[in-house]
Amino acid sequence: MKNIFKFSVASNLHITIGQYINILGIFLIPVLIMNGTAFHWTMAAIGYVLWNNFGIFTGYHRIAAHRQIKCPEWFKRFTALCANMMCLGPAFHWVAQHIAHHAHTDTEKDPHSPIHKGFWNVVFFLPYLTDDVKYIHARHLITDTFYKWQVQYYWLVIITFALVLLLIDPFALVYFWLVPVGLSRMTLAYLTSVVHMVPGATNNYFLGFISAGEGWHGNHHDNPRSVLYHEKYDWWGMMLNKFFNKKS
Repeated sequence: MKNIFKFSVASNLHITIGQYINILGIFLIPVLIMNGTAFHWTMAAIGYVLWNNFGIFTGYHRIAAHRQIKCPEWFKRFTALCANMMCLGPAFHWVAQHIAHHAHTDTEKDPHSPIHKGFWNVVFFLPYLTDDVKYIHARHLITDTFYKWQVQYYWLVIITFALVLLLIDPFALVYFWLVPVGLSRMTLAYLTSVVHMVPGATNNYFLGFISAGEGWHGNHHDNPRSVLYHEKYDWWGMMLNKFFNKKS
């Protein structure tokens, strides 16, 4: 029996569904602005920190891609599931793209170089620019049972979470999931494009604050295995370094 919940790296439909969920989140931001209460915005902020900071930028980027910290298994799984809710694919898929980016930075083989792919293509159509990435870049995840499980049940995780929110409060789909996802996608699009507008990754102070230290992108490219992207201002990296006390 075919597993309908498995993420297919060969399916444009799977990529398109995730893309439309991200776009829907962006278009729902005005809805929250007009109808949201202080509680709704507080929960949206928590959602942003979960899906963006803990999810994409910690679970996928710092842990799965670069292995910057050796965290407990529960934390690895928690952050990967948070990233799952961004609808950008399982860790295996995302990490392969990102490692390819580091291997071919600002060249024609860079999967999301604004110089070669076009600024607006990177901002709006990032998922469609990376379908030719070689998954050998994520070979260190192949034997990990949890990441394999995530590929198998990628959509089930998203659907289950959405149904739970629907049962608790239908509007929670907007303020706790979709709007934070939209805001995070805007942050990611800005980060991916702006810091690579010229050859060689650059740093961006504003992004450094709102994206869990990721704005110190030039520093990160200089030393990808370091958990600290800036010794003074990477507050997220300093927190991870303190709690897990690993190499920096």
